[in-house]
Amino acid sequence: MPEPLAPGTLIITEVMPNPDSVKDDEGEWFEIFNPTMEAISLIGWTFKDEKYSFDDKGNPVVTGD
Repeated sequence: MPEPLAPGTLIITEVMPNPDSVKDDEGEWFEIFNPTMEAISLIGWTFKDEKYSFDDKGNPVVTGD
């Protein structure tokens, strides 16, 4: 199991919740900023709100700044 990240290691910088023009599962998104110099894998992470959860089965990596 990977080591937990320190607070502030990844920063959610933008969120598009509940867009009016498309269905939630087609238009909701968020942006993550990684201010470190290291790439951080998001494999195994799950992102949730009140109704939905998202876990990417691909190879999600947030590259360093």
